[in-house]
Amino acid sequence: MSERSGVSAFSGFLVGAAVGAVVALLVAPATGADTRRRLGETTRHLKEGASGKIEQVRNTFRDGAKQVKNAVSEGREEYRRSTQDQLETSARSPGL
Repeated sequence: MSERSGVSAFSGFLVGAAVGAVVALLVAPATGADTRRRLGETTRHLKEGASGKIEQVRNTFRDGAKQVKNAVSEGREEYRRSTQDQLETSARSPGL
């Protein structure tokens, strides 16, 4: 599963959980204190799940940034070598 579809699936999960929590609160009769307690628990669980996913996304971006940085450095080094090779070849060749 790609990271994008993982984020999308997690977003769907959060929306589904929120809708489910609202429906549960509307259909299940409970006292105000009980409803507030349940709402707090649901919010806390959603926050914990989101925090974990956010950390995963951060790590993915960090890894991607490192890969891009390495690729740019390798490309730059290859360009330098290629340019140096061309200059050396030009210097050795008689004038055209």
